[in-house]
Amino acid sequence: HSPKVAVLGASGGIGQPLSLLLKQSPLISQLSLYDIAHVKGVAADLSHIETQAQVTAHLGPGELAECLFGANVVIIPAGMPRKPGMTRDDLFNTNASIVAELIDSCAKNCPKAMICIITNPVNSTVPIAAEILKRHNVYDPKRLFGVTTLDVVRSNTFIAQAKVCSFFAGFLIFVFRILLCERFLAPLLAGTQVLQFFL
Repeated sequence: HSPKVAVLGASGGIGQPLSLLLKQSPLISQLSLYDIAHVKGVAADLSHIETQAQVTAHLGPGELAECLFGANVVIIPAGMPRKPGMTRDDLFNTNASIVAELIDSCAKNCPKAMICIITNPVNSTVPIAAEILKRHNVYDPKRLFGVTTLDVVRSNTFIAQAKVCSFFAGFLIFVFRILLCERFLAPLLAGTQVLQFFL
């Protein structure tokens, strides 16, 4: 059984390249793309790639339920990116409501799906998602994820450019812990010996 994957925010700066990577996966049978604008063009372009995943486009809130119905994996890069001068609170105030609306629909249309949240600030949007899923009695901590891969890639690049270390000599570990009363997201510099220890 090949999974159905839904990308919410598929026409954005993260959503488009993410959808391209997913379309190339031989493991996916259906790729459902959702956004509030431009998603039909993105879906049309991706549908020309000769892989098994069938691409469908879903535009606007009226088509969100159809996009999510039967999804095994939901990935959420939707939201506004952080702009120069914008505080974390500004970003949260905008993106929290977006994530809340999308998660509410997930709870109703694909309650057993694995949900991966990319929308920043991740350490605040994931707890919001958890609370909404709990409200619908479908919360499973093993099926809700905060994705910080992009932060790790960017951090490694910035550090290498600053000549603190090379791509091969250093790396970052992001510790991501969420409790009801605690939010914590911090980069930790570590060396290759630590990497070997964990492997």
